[in-house]
Formats: sequence, C-alpha cells, structure tokens
Amino acid sequence: MKAPSMKLLVASLLLMLVVSALVSLTIGPMDIPLSSMFSSPVLQLRLYRVLLAVIAGAGLSVSGVILQGLLRNPLAEPYILGISSGAGLSAVLVISSGVLVSIPWFIPGAAFIGGLATVFLVFWLASATVKKSTPTSLLLSGVVVNSILGSAMMYIISSSPSGELHSVIWWLLGNLQLFNGDILVATLVPVAVCFVIALRYSGHLDLIQLGDQPAQHLGLDIRRARVILLVLSSLMTGTIVAACGLIGFVGLIVPHSVRAVTGSTHKKLMYVSALGGSVFLVLSDLLARTVVSPREVPIGVITSLFGGIFFFTILRRRRSESWFF
Repeated sequence: MKAPSMKLLVASLLLMLVVSALVSLTIGPMDIPLSSMFSSPVLQLRLYRVLLAVIAGAGLSVSGVILQGLLRNPLAEPYILGISSGAGLSAVLVISSGVLVSIPWFIPGAAFIGGLATVFLVFWLASATVKKSTPTSLLLSGVVVNSILGSAMMYIISSSPSGELHSVIWWLLGNLQLFNGDILVATLVPVAVCFVIALRYSGHLDLIQLGDQPAQHLGLDIRRARVILLVLSSLMTGTIVAACGLIGFVGLIVPHSVRAVTGSTHKKLMYVSALGGSVFLVLSDLLARTVVSPREVPIGVITSLFGGIFFFTILRRRRSESWFF
C-alpha cells in the first residue's frame, strides 16, 4: 500500500488537531454551547489547557524523535531515560526552597539543568558499566536512573512539612491546568526555538543511523552533534515538565507510530510527530477530564496507560530481534 504524501498527512493531522481542540474547548464537566462559547468565562481556562497540550505534545514527541535517533532504539524517550525525572526532581527542589519561584522562567531553567545533568549521568553510567556504551546499555542505565531519581523526588515530597509542596504530587502526575499566560509563553518559546534548531540538525540524525564510523567518514562530528541534540531534547523536556509535570510515553508512542508512515527521514518525522503529539495530548486531556466526570484523572495516568500497552506491544513484536536482548 502506497504511503500518503507529506502534504496530505500534514493536512490530515492539522484538521484532526483543529477538530480535537474545538471538541476539547466545548466538552467537559460544564459543556459550552458553540453559540455562547466566546462569552464563557470557562473558555480561557480551557484554551490555556488546549494550547499547553499542543505545545507539550509537540515538544515531547520531537524530543522522543531525537533520542530514538541518537540511540538508534525505538524504545528511547524522555520518560524512560530518566530525563523527565531529573527535570522533575530539580523543579521540586526549587519549589521546596521557595527561591525565585515567582519568576516564570526560573523553574523551567532549573528543570532544564536537571534534565541535562540526567542525560550525562545516564551516558556516564552506561560507559562505566560496559567497555563501550551501546543503545541497550544506555536504555537500561536510563531505567535505573529514572527509578532512583523518582524515589528521591517522592521522598522529598513526603518528608516536607510544606502543605504547598504536597500539592506538587498532583502536578507530578501530569496536569495541564494553567491560570497564567506567562507560563504558557515561558513554555512555548524554548520549545519552539529547540524545534527549529532540531530541524536544522535532522540530517545529522539521518547520518547517525548509519553508525558512528560511516557518519564520521561522511564528515559528521559525532560528539558535537550528540551534545547539541541532547541539549535540545533536555531543554524541551525540562521546560514541559516544569509547566505540566511528568507526562510519560508521548515520546515513545507518537514517533514510533509515525515512523511506520513517514519512514526514517528525521525532518519529516519531526514535523509529523509534532502534529501527532499535539493531537494525542489534546485528546488524552479530553479523556482525562471526561472519563470519570466531574472528577479529573491526571493526564500522566492516561498517557502511562497507553504507553504501557504500547510498550508491551513493541516488545512482543520485536522480542526475536537482537537490539534489545
């Protein structure tokens, strides 16, 4: 069966995004008729949620594309590799200290530093345990780091006397509630800038797929390209974690699904994954708000449920291949 053209695929995803956004704006515990939609006080709150879902879905998906390309492993993504946990732990430490938390850019900056430090920790651990780090050793090191950092984060929250910090638990489970447009801008700007730069480096990811030696023979500075791409992935992930908490598996589900349609050309993959991630997170948020209405399920619970099923499906399909075991 012939794959759809890029224009048709992008147009279809844009249409799905517009429709899902309109549905999300009008449906919830308090339905908003389209006739009075623009005069409803609930509209602004839902509009913030939808816009944040679009930004976070796109950023996490592109971050997943970068990590899967760098590690040459379709199971790599920010949540599994521990980048999300590192960013979350850094944000929790800042919130618990109460230092400069009122500055919109401060917590995303701290989360970025935590996520980036986690990336280099994972690479160091993988290199320290085996003679030469491989995609498998990096992935398993990420799982170990993710578990340790997650435990540290939960300990800090549970042992803190601050009632405000205990409310962070809801944020850590994934939450798109937003009451401040400054936070939306503080999330959009870094993600958009990183996305544009990542597109320029998409060709580097194509070369990395050939292997380190072939890529070097073609003139690619492997070390420099990896550092830049890891910084971009960490900045996107850290910014999104600071705004919406830990939302896992978006960077696994979307790029892996999109790759079957677009192929492995990373520039196409980034464009389509960004749109697909936005649609996925908008619909996941709609489901989180309506599945047990009027109560709300943390969006991280919804994405983790889908991610667990998807992860299991991948393992069953690829259990005979050598890249994982």
